[in-house]
Amino acid sequence: MKPKNIYGTELKQCNSNKNYLLYDSSINGFCNEPYSGYHNICINMNPFIANNFSELTGQSNWSKSKKGKNHCICQGAWANYIAKLKQVDNYNKLPLGILNCEAIPEKVLEEYKDKFRRWNNATINNQHIDAYNELLRQCPKIKQKR
Repeated sequence: MKPKNIYGTELKQCNSNKNYLLYDSSINGFCNEPYSGYHNICINMNPFIANNFSELTGQSNWSKSKKGKNHCICQGAWANYIAKLKQVDNYNKLPLGILNCEAIPEKVLEEYKDKFRRWNNATINNQHIDAYNELLRQCPKIKQKR
């Protein structure tokens, strides 16, 4: 049985560029890690996100090199990023359409409380709630389904 996305349809690839796949956290271009299940959010690294994602989430400066590409990011990093944007009043700069909703696995809807809740040593209280609400804003068909 093929994995489903958060809309209940067939999971799409986050990135199909064969050269990019060598340096990506996806499995053959899909954000569907079968073991740890953390790199499940397919995001478009537009200039705003690429320039500050890894820095805001306390990681090495990798996101700038992904500018303009879709990339599978960690659920905890996504939650932390959204919460940090709210803290520094940059949340209003986050455009709609940054998530490739059809490339986000269905299991994210069940796992968000656990896997959005913590991010390394940079966890912000209730970041999982901010992240889930942003997922609903970015992927409005979820609301129609639930």
